[in-house]
Amino acid sequence: MTIIKISNFSFIPPWSEEPILKNINLEIEQGEMIVILGDAKSGNRYLIQALNGIVPRETGGKVKGEIIVDGLDVSKTPIEKISEHLVVLLPDPAVQVVAPTVESDVAFGPANLGLSTEEIQERTKYALRVARLEGFEKRNPRTLSGGECQSLVIAGLIAMKPKIIAMIDPVAMLDPIGKERIYQVIRSLNKEYGMTVIVSESGMNVEPLFEIASRVIVMHKGEIITEGAPEEIVKNELARKLGIPQISELFLRIREYDPSLPVPVKLEDAVKYIKERYKDKRLTIEKAKRQKIWMIKDKCRRKPIIHIKNLHHIYPGHPPVHALNGVSLDIYPGEFVGIIGQNGSGKTTLALHLVGILKPTNPDCEILVDGVDPREVSTREIIRHINYVFQNPSRQFFSLTVKDELAFGLKNLGYPQEEIEKLSRESLRYFGVEEYYDWYVPHLPRDVITYVAEAAIAAMNPKILIVDEPTGGLDTEGALKMMESLVRLNKAGKTIIIITHDMKVIAQYVTRVIVIHQGKIFLDGTPREVFSKRDLLKSIWLKPPQITEFCQELRDMGFPDDVLSIDEAYNLFREFLRG
Repeated sequence: MTIIKISNFSFIPPWSEEPILKNINLEIEQGEMIVILGDAKSGNRYLIQALNGIVPRETGGKVKGEIIVDGLDVSKTPIEKISEHLVVLLPDPAVQVVAPTVESDVAFGPANLGLSTEEIQERTKYALRVARLEGFEKRNPRTLSGGECQSLVIAGLIAMKPKIIAMIDPVAMLDPIGKERIYQVIRSLNKEYGMTVIVSESGMNVEPLFEIASRVIVMHKGEIITEGAPEEIVKNELARKLGIPQISELFLRIREYDPSLPVPVKLEDAVKYIKERYKDKRLTIEKAKRQKIWMIKDKCRRKPIIHIKNLHHIYPGHPPVHALNGVSLDIYPGEFVGIIGQNGSGKTTLALHLVGILKPTNPDCEILVDGVDPREVSTREIIRHINYVFQNPSRQFFSLTVKDELAFGLKNLGYPQEEIEKLSRESLRYFGVEEYYDWYVPHLPRDVITYVAEAAIAAMNPKILIVDEPTGGLDTEGALKMMESLVRLNKAGKTIIIITHDMKVIAQYVTRVIVIHQGKIFLDGTPREVFSKRDLLKSIWLKPPQITEFCQELRDMGFPDDVLSIDEAYNLFREFLRG
């Protein structure tokens, strides 16, 4: 039965004369698990928001065509009424939190469905459990990390058990195993209750999605280009550019040596196939031939640019939250450091201490940042040494226009007016967004907001730059652009610290990984050293990149357990298949 029908639908936003969505025609059957794959300019996010009328009622702009959701004409039905049939998870989960405690927020949706008290309580407990929020029931949502907040909103949607869930990049802020768990729960609800699920995805988190999707729709420049089963879509050239599972990309490459190879989308299928087909083969390769990534080795002869000793931070509340529990850490000039950990582990709390936004709750703590104690100097002084790009960059904007936003920090640092425009434009140009200099911030595309926030901080020329989720909300091309910009800054002498849940970014770019768990340093080493400890990572809800896991599963066939990239795996398989 068709539950959603979109006919000749187009959308022109108020800030453009060109349509973002162009003559979309699409039918979705009840019980389907749909992925709409597209980059930042594809329009897939706007298509999701059109399903319940957010587009155009809240965005403004002009639409034509028709959308029917569960028998309701969206253009003639209030959003509140549509929400009884279809619920939408927006990119910023915090705007959907409505209650003073975690438990009451999850219960809010079921309560508005007129359910019995017993049913509300049962649904709430179930949703909290699958979203890994047990024990958080009485917490104020404002005390949650970004990932925990995202889990909270997803728990609220699960508790409502709607006919249709539509989500925009729903797991971007979740740790790796958290992503899988949420999608598996949604898949279970899909099977058990016939729930229809539609997910807009930019290409950065495709692995868990392609394992459960029944159909993938590929969009480009506002149009649907192709659609099909995940196993077929991974062969599409546009889909490959947007982002497909790492194992799918690897198999597509090694088919030049064995054209009969399938193209799996699931890790377990890939492992099973290789072990059965090549059970008598073994990889033999000298370790010396493999490229290594090393941390700076002369630390003992260098003075750290960041020094932390015995840092504690306790958030007040009922109960209080011991977010940092005796952290001691040195970071050295010129390092490119990645901080990872499960949601709520203390990553962002640590970063906020380095820039002086938070203060330690223990007086005997030592913190020095470029020789300065953040507790003893003004914000104007500390940002000369270190600065921070927030997880949700739109929340750190002070100005209505891009040029005023870039000028804001420079003015506070005392730069003369004649230099401000020059430095502002140079910084925007560095991140590839100078064309937006005169734009109003509310009209910026979501990906451009991230670049502008980064440019505004980089323009102030701090020695140390912390970026929380640098690729959050970006598509594959945008993430590459962002990370290459950070690499250039690092090569120019800046110390770069990123906080991320994207293990592929960690594997490809950083030279040192710091793993935080329950407010403590859990692991500290190179990406190869850290990701080779698969079982240890799994115990704290983390996992290596899919390509690393794949090679680890083939350890008994001679494959190393610290492979970091598709290119590296491809070279190993080339040797393996030739042997």
